[in-house]
Amino acid sequence: PLDFTEETQLLNALRTQLNRPLAIAVVGEFSTGKSSFINAVLGQQLLPAKYVPTTRQLMRISHCDHQGQISIADDTQPSSKQPTSPEAIVDLAATGAPLNIEVHIPAPWSDFVIYDTPGVNDATTIAEEVIFNLMDDVDVVVFMMRADGALRASEITFLGQLVRQKDLDKFFFN
Repeated sequence: PLDFTEETQLLNALRTQLNRPLAIAVVGEFSTGKSSFINAVLGQQLLPAKYVPTTRQLMRISHCDHQGQISIADDTQPSSKQPTSPEAIVDLAATGAPLNIEVHIPAPWSDFVIYDTPGVNDATTIAEEVIFNLMDDVDVVVFMMRADGALRASEITFLGQLVRQKDLDKFFFN
C-alpha cells in the first residue's frame, strides 16, 4: 500500500495557512516612514510617527469588527487593555513590551496582520534580534528605505545578516 502520511501532513499544514491572515512586517531604519505607511493602510493617524525613534518594540496590528483595544502582548491582566487610541499606544509603549493592537482596518487590508517594528539602526533597542525572530513568522516583509539615500551602511549590514540567516524571497523594497 502507498503511504501518504507526509503528503497528508503537508496538505493539513497548507490548509491551516490558508485559514489565517497573511502576516506582513514593515521593517527599516527609524524615520523611514514605517509607522506612516501603516497609518496610511489603516486610514487613520494611530501609530506615533516622528523624526526620532518612536517604535521601540514590536506592535502587532490586527483587524476587529468591535471596539478596538490595545494590550501588552501575553499579558492577561485586564488592566493592560485599553481602548485603541494614539494616546493608549504611547502609554503602553512606554512599558517597552510588545503590543497587540486591534482596530478596524479597511478592506482589503483587514485580511492581514501587520507588524510595526523598531528601526534597524536604533541602538537603544534589540531591534535586529526582534526582527530576525519575526522573519520566520511572517509571509511578507516590506523594507522601507529613504528616498534621498537608500541602502545606507546600517541597512546594508542588516540585509547582509538577513541574507546569511533568512530567506529574502518574501521581501519587498519600498
